[in-house]
Parts: sequence; C-alpha cells; structure tokens
Amino acid sequence: MNGDRRILDIVSPSTYQEYDRPQHVITISVIGLSGPDSIKGSTGVGKSVLCNRLVRPEFENFYIDHITHLSQADFSGSPVINNDHWLYWGEAEMDADYSGKTTHIRFIEQTEFIDDETFEPIRSSRQTSDYIKRALRVNLESHDKLMYICRDQLGAESSFETRILPDGKTNIDAFLLVFDVSRLI
Repeated sequence: MNGDRRILDIVSPSTYQEYDRPQHVITISVIGLSGPDSIKGSTGVGKSVLCNRLVRPEFENFYIDHITHLSQADFSGSPVINNDHWLYWGEAEMDADYSGKTTHIRFIEQTEFIDDETFEPIRSSRQTSDYIKRALRVNLESHDKLMYICRDQLGAESSFETRILPDGKTNIDAFLLVFDVSRLI
C-alpha cells in the first residue's frame, strides 16, 4: 500500500464535510501605537493596512483609508464596532499541511477609537481605558461582532459581506507588534 494514502480515501462523503471545516484556528492580535493624533501622528503605524493586506490580499479588496475617528452613534450602534476598541478582521486560510489539516489565522486589531467631536478617546463602560492593559488581554468577547471591511461599512453593514465572530468570542494565541521605524530614520 501507498504510505501517503489518507484515511479519507475510504470514508463516506459526510465525513468529507466535517473534514473540510476549519480544523485549526490561530488568533493573532495586532497591536501598536494607538490614540489621538498628538500621540500616534496623523497616519498611525499601519495596523489596519497590515490586517487588510493579510486578510484580503487581492488588489480590488484592499482599502487604504481606515477608521480612527468615530461618532458615539457608530461606536455604540454599529455591530462592526460593537462598543469595543478592537476590530475583527476575519480569517486567512493557510494551505493544508501534509496531513490535510487546514489552518485559519484570525486577525484582531486592538485600537483606540477617537470621538469625532471631542477628539478624545471614546470611553466604553465595558473596557478599561488603558490601551496597554486592554490590548494585552487574551480573552475577547463581543456577541454579534461583525467582521470589519472598510470605513464605508459603518451604518451600511447590510451592503457588505456579513461575517460574525464565531461564538462571539476568541482567545488570542499570539501578538503582532507593529512599529513604524521610518519615523526614526
């Protein structure tokens, strides 16, 4: 017998459906300098652009302009923001390994949303105001949180792909720190 033959070659089609579901999900939290323009500068360090590129690598699905300033209504009323200072960007699929196991990488971006009227960080009753403590949490929960796609999605969520964070929660497996070294050169 061929040593590479997989057990799936001899099982029923219903087993294939179970096998095709994501077998392994790794959640990465993207963190970096965040806050008012006086702290992070007018352009930020590129957390959103990086997440966008990793989750949606196709040119036509790439957006450069992302949100930092929000109205109180968008912060509390949009299921994309959902009263949280973090965004669920979705998942990227890695090629199956030799055993056929599919790995999905889920991306979360920790940020500090700024009120578009006061230009101060929006305070949430559910979260600590300290970005560092909030960004380093490993258990995140936000029921009915929608995947973020672009700025135009807020208030028009039904016009975009709707993907809810599975089970309304996730555990962080790794952190990716984004730092803009060009400001030091």
